[in-house]
Amino acid sequence: LLKGLDSMNSLDSFHAPKAQKEAQIATYIFSVLMGETTEFDEEKLDGYDNEPRLLIQFGMSALQNGQQRDAMEIFKQATALCNSSDPPDYQDEVLRAMDAQIIIKLEEGNMDGAVQAMRSRMNLVSDWIGSSSSALAKDMHRLACVHSMYGCHEDSAKLLGESIFIGSDYDDYDVLDSVKLLATSLDVMNDLDGSKSEYELALTKEKDNTEKTRIMNALANLHVKVEGQTQLAVEYLDKSLEIQHNIADGEGTDANLKFDTMILYGNAMASKNDVTQAAYWFESALNSNPDKSPVHPSNLRALYNKGVTLFRSGDIIGAGHAFGSILDEVEMSSAVPPGTGFVLNAIGSIYFVNKDYVGACEQFTKSLSLKNDELTPSQMAMTYANIGTAYYKMRKYEESEANFNQALKCLESEDDRSLDIKVTTATVKSKFACILYKRKLYLRAYDMFAEAASSGSETASEFVTHCGSLAEKSRRNLMKRDPSVKPPPSIAKISSHKPHFGEILIPITDRRIATRYSDAVYSKKRKILAALGMELADCTSIELPSEDTKILCERALENLLEVNRANSASEFEGLVVEKLNSHLMTMKSLLSQNE
Repeated sequence: LLKGLDSMNSLDSFHAPKAQKEAQIATYIFSVLMGETTEFDEEKLDGYDNEPRLLIQFGMSALQNGQQRDAMEIFKQATALCNSSDPPDYQDEVLRAMDAQIIIKLEEGNMDGAVQAMRSRMNLVSDWIGSSSSALAKDMHRLACVHSMYGCHEDSAKLLGESIFIGSDYDDYDVLDSVKLLATSLDVMNDLDGSKSEYELALTKEKDNTEKTRIMNALANLHVKVEGQTQLAVEYLDKSLEIQHNIADGEGTDANLKFDTMILYGNAMASKNDVTQAAYWFESALNSNPDKSPVHPSNLRALYNKGVTLFRSGDIIGAGHAFGSILDEVEMSSAVPPGTGFVLNAIGSIYFVNKDYVGACEQFTKSLSLKNDELTPSQMAMTYANIGTAYYKMRKYEESEANFNQALKCLESEDDRSLDIKVTTATVKSKFACILYKRKLYLRAYDMFAEAASSGSETASEFVTHCGSLAEKSRRNLMKRDPSVKPPPSIAKISSHKPHFGEILIPITDRRIATRYSDAVYSKKRKILAALGMELADCTSIELPSEDTKILCERALENLLEVNRANSASEFEGLVVEKLNSHLMTMKSLLSQNE
């Protein structure tokens, strides 16, 4: 057949132009059918560019051959044709095409594009399947996962509430999965009552003992955050350890979970200033681990938390020994283990307390230079702010301002919808403003305090009131010092008071430690897989890095193509063959006319 079509393609176009055109189209479609080409040629498909189903399958062919850009354009054209409220017979194929666009956007790190594509999918699902359907509830959960991945936890929590409301009536909807994610989102937002309620609900629904202990640890961690609730934390931790002890070997024990529970027990003791008991639990975690390397992930966390606890209790020497044992091992290691940057930050704080500001700057700067243990933008900003504070203490004001400005620059390009970015921006600006006030630069202090209050407007009302009061104090000092200067506007209904510096350094914690217990309940890997429309079971056949978005996206595309081949390949072949026969018959008729 191809030889015959090739012969037709070589005909003199002057004598049989229409027949040759039909032969070219037939050759092209046949080559797609045989998998020999995936290039989308609008000219050769003239007349078929308004057939979504054909376009979708051409897009899948392009995707199969790694031509993502071409596939995206084809899918975009195809799905744009499917905006009717009446579902087509091939609606599953349309939704798969939209899934492909979502996966590609996530692989590119294009959050806005992924959210837009997912909302378009949700609109079609709502129109075609129903606005109170299980399918829509699942899509809401997927979008909530995307928001959570990128730190937009408020948006995530709102969607999850709607998803649970719709989906809870359906057997094929996983209520527990959504409740877990909602609990962790509220946890990160510091909505302690809301997250506690959702964790407790999840605990009543969970059947797996290992998962129960993770939820108990998350609840214990919540109570550790609240002053006076240490006993409640201890009760959960005792129950967690008891369950772990009783778990049968066949059920799969998790040694790291036990170490994490012991470290959290130490944190609980530290929260009520029982340094002796805190040290006991940190040492218990170290002694329980057969791997004695200080940079083993569990050992590093135990030593780090022990060092922080001793430092806060005033035992600078003991803290130095804890941190030093980690750094001694790091110096002998070829790779920098995760968490080293925070150890360097902690040692910098020790230098700062001992008024060795040069040494503090050196340690803070080292933490910024670690390529294999990169800090988040928020952590980098806080580190630069601490360097700025150290330079201020040395009366090097130019260097101090340069580092505070660098701190704010770290946050400028980040997503300002993220709660973490909002809180960090407000914190850095308030610290910078305090230093400007100390230097009697009252106008600049006023502006910076006002900006800090604005940045923190959605994070904490008490912080906003505090910054507003400091701005007002700066304004009044400015007027008192130089009555000729036109004062900035007064901040109504806010009394003024002199800035209180308290802890002049911004405490920097390893976010992986801060969110470790909520992440154990609902991991980043789980969020990515859910956003991609996959289940954890889809990835059990191969080892995947827990947070490698690119690899997970590649696996999701492979899975999507497998599903498409299984469900649509034969129908697509029939569709293409039908088109092919039509062109061949037209070509035969045209040739007969030229005889």
